[in-house]
This record gives sequence, C-alpha cells and structure tokens, in this order.
Amino acid sequence: MTCIHTFKNKENHMVCSKCGHIREFTKPSVKPKILLIGLLISVMIVGGIVTLSFFS
Repeated sequence: MTCIHTFKNKENHMVCSKCGHIREFTKPSVKPKILLIGLLISVMIVGGIVTLSFFS
C-alpha cells in the first residue's frame, strides 16, 4: 500500500505522520553563510573607518 506522505518538520529531517517515512535534508546549513556575510560586513565597516581616519 502506498502512502501519500504528509511530512512534519523535525530538527534536521522530516517525518511522515502517517507511515513514519523519514526524509533527510541534503541542503547545506545556513549558519556558515550567515557567519561569512557577518564577517564580510564587519571587515567592510572596519576598512571604512580606517580609511576615513587615515584621510581626515
């Protein structure tokens, strides 16, 4: 018998509420991207401050 899966979100996977089928997420985590963007922004801000203080 086939099941039309109705998934519920868990931490890093989804579980079908009818048959218990588990679908794991294969996409990469978002946290490293957020850290990278934060690092870039902070470097740009510090660079801007240093440049302004150097020329003024």
